[in-house]
Amino acid sequence: MAAVNGIRVEGNTYFVIKVEGRFIYGRKITDSVCIVKTMKTFLICVFKEGIQPDNCAKTVEALGDHLILNRLYEIKRVTDDDQV
Repeated sequence: MAAVNGIRVEGNTYFVIKVEGRFIYGRKITDSVCIVKTMKTFLICVFKEGIQPDNCAKTVEALGDHLILNRLYEIKRVTDDDQV
């Protein structure tokens, strides 16, 4: 079982705090991760210290629902350096 040793995202290990359906939530000291499975994609969102994890998780979950409902499967990787 992968969750025994946590989740590794970009070289960081997060303690699994909750697995619910197609959602996985993890925590590492001050940072958190939310993983959402869609039809063909995994959305992985890492929130740094100072960001409200509940708000971020709800946003990522809503994006996953939107992708599934609209059959949109290809997304671009977004980083902190990207211009919005």
